[in-house]
Amino acid sequence: MKSGTCKFYNGDYHNKCCEAGVPYRSVTTEPDRIDGKAFRKPCVQWDKWRGENGHIGLHNDAARENWNKRGTCDKYTEPTKEEIADYEAEMKKATDRMLLALNVIAKVKKEHKGQSWKGIEECPACGGKLHMSHAAYNGHVWGKCETEGCLSWME
Repeated sequence: MKSGTCKFYNGDYHNKCCEAGVPYRSVTTEPDRIDGKAFRKPCVQWDKWRGENGHIGLHNDAARENWNKRGTCDKYTEPTKEEIADYEAEMKKATDRMLLALNVIAKVKKEHKGQSWKGIEECPACGGKLHMSHAAYNGHVWGKCETEGCLSWME
């Protein structure tokens, strides 16, 4: 969540509707044309949005042309400074929890290298039960804590 982006936008790669229930296709001009589609949605104000590298979102003529054809949405609402601060605090907590899991993940990868494994470890974030599995074919580790809202990831 950031300034210049609708607070209901939840990403349209995996979601068909935003958190306000608006179907992305209904507010996107030329929804079936993939090229420039992101700029034709009203969810991100690309004319004022800056990425982590500081570059403004409208980086070329094609992007500006698509932005000028963007759709509209009556649910568009920018987050308040307080909402952004709350979101960033929640993301920091989630990141801090995940960082606690790195040692457990490394231990499982080392102990079960080359073999598939499923088991339960103590959750380093809350002390509860952390259900984990390790895949022999790619070495990825999956985990989910039984405590609601605690650790959960998939590599």
